[in-house]
Amino acid sequence: MQITVGNLTSHLETDNPEILRVLRDKYSFSVPGYQYSPAYRSKRWDGKKKYFGTTGKFRTGLLSRIVKDLEKIGARDIGWKNKPEEIEPFIPKVKNFEYREYQEKAIYKCLKTKRAIIDSPTGSGKTLIMAGCVAALQHGNEDLHAIVLFREKGILKQTYEFFKKCGIKHLGFNSGEGFVEGKIMLSTVQSIEKVVDSHLKTSELLMVDEAHQFCKGETTIAAVESFPNASYRLAFTATPPREISKDINARMVLEGSFGPVYTTRTAEDLIKDGALAKPVIQIIDNAPASAVDTDLSYLDIYERYIVSCDERNNKIISVVSKVYQANPNAKILILVKNLKHIENLQARVKNCYTIEGKDDIGSRYDIINKFVEDKSPATIIGTNVMQTGISIDEITHMVNARGLSGEVPTLQGLGRGIRKAKGKDTMYFYDFYDKIPYLEEHSKQRIKHYKRLKFEVHNVRS
Repeated sequence: MQITVGNLTSHLETDNPEILRVLRDKYSFSVPGYQYSPAYRSKRWDGKKKYFGTTGKFRTGLLSRIVKDLEKIGARDIGWKNKPEEIEPFIPKVKNFEYREYQEKAIYKCLKTKRAIIDSPTGSGKTLIMAGCVAALQHGNEDLHAIVLFREKGILKQTYEFFKKCGIKHLGFNSGEGFVEGKIMLSTVQSIEKVVDSHLKTSELLMVDEAHQFCKGETTIAAVESFPNASYRLAFTATPPREISKDINARMVLEGSFGPVYTTRTAEDLIKDGALAKPVIQIIDNAPASAVDTDLSYLDIYERYIVSCDERNNKIISVVSKVYQANPNAKILILVKNLKHIENLQARVKNCYTIEGKDDIGSRYDIINKFVEDKSPATIIGTNVMQTGISIDEITHMVNARGLSGEVPTLQGLGRGIRKAKGKDTMYFYDFYDKIPYLEEHSKQRIKHYKRLKFEVHNVRS
C-alpha cells in the first residue's frame, strides 16, 4: 500500500480492492434535494457526491482523515511518496500588536502543518493570526509570494491596512476599486484573473478569508486551485460548516482544499476571558394583529410581515427610542435584508445612517466614521454588506430586523456587535419571534443557534 501525496490531490494505491470500496463508501454523501434531480430519477446518478475516487484519488486536504481511517481498519503498513514533513516554525513578533496565547498557537499550527482551517470566532483577532503567518514566512525570505483571497472588498481593504500596521512588507491589493502590485497580494476572488499570471507559479502561501463562503461553488474552488504550487494552504472562518448532514458536503470541500479544522477558542471562552463583549439576546414576541393569509408564498409573507409590516417596524422604532433614552452613548446597528426595508425604517429613526451594497469602500468608511464620532445616540442600518464586510467595535445594541434562519448569517450578523470597546462589556441584541408561517420556524432556528453557543436569551415585551 502506498500513498502518493500531491499539492492538490493524492493517490492511494493498494492490492486490496475492499479498502478502496470501504473508503469510497465512507466519503460518499447525499446531496440535498437529490431526489428531484433528473439524473437521479433516470438512475444515471445515485444522488451522492464522492470525495474518494474509484481509483483511490482524493483531495490532499483529506489526507489526515484518510490515514486515520486506514489505521482503524488495520491498514498501518503504509508506504509514502512525497510524504509531507512537519517543520518546527519560528514565530517573530509583528509591529504594534502582541499575540494572545491562542493566536500564537494557531500561527504555530498553520506553519507546522502547512494546511489548516482556522476556526476563530468573530472578534477573536483572526486577522492578526493571518498577519503572523505572513510575517513568519517573510522572515528570512523577503521574496515570499503569497495570495490572500477575499469575497468582500471591504474586508480586503481593512486587512490591507491592518497588515501595513503589522509591518508586512511588499503588500499589494487587487479589487474592483484599485490595483497595487505587490509580492503579498490581497485579491477579491472576482478579480483574480489580474493576478493569476504574476502569482500562479511563484506563490508559496495561499490564504482564504471567510472560507465558509468558498466551499459552496465551483467558481471559488477553481480560484483556490489556480495556485497549485502554494505549499502553505490556510483558510480562516468564524463559522466552518459542521459535520451534519446538511453541511457535510461543504465541510468535505473545504477540508479537501485546506486540511483539518483547528479551533482556536470558542466565543463562550472569549467572553469568559473578557476578550469579547457578552451578548444578551432579547426576543420580542411578534404575533400578527389579524389572521395571516396562508396562501401567500414565502417571498410575499416576508414582504408583508417583515419588510412592510408597520406593526413590526413600530416595535423596532420603539426599541431604538428606549435605548436612546437609557443610553446617551448608544450606537445601534439594525440589520435588514433589502433596500426597501431600509427605506421603511430610516425616515422614522432619529439620527440615522445607512450603508448599502452599492456604496463604494470610501463612502462606507466616511459614513461609519460619522456614525462612530456622533456625540449623540445614533443608529446605522445596513444590508448584508454589514454581515461580514464591516467591523464597528463601538456598537452597543443590535436589532435583527431581517429574520432569516441560517446559522452562518445569524452568527455572522451577531458577531458584528460583540467586539470589545472601551467601557463595553455587554452588547444587547434584539430579535423577533415571528408567529407567522415560515417565519416562526426561522425564529425557532435562530434561538436554537443562540442557545447552542450558550448565549443568554430572554423573552421581552416590546
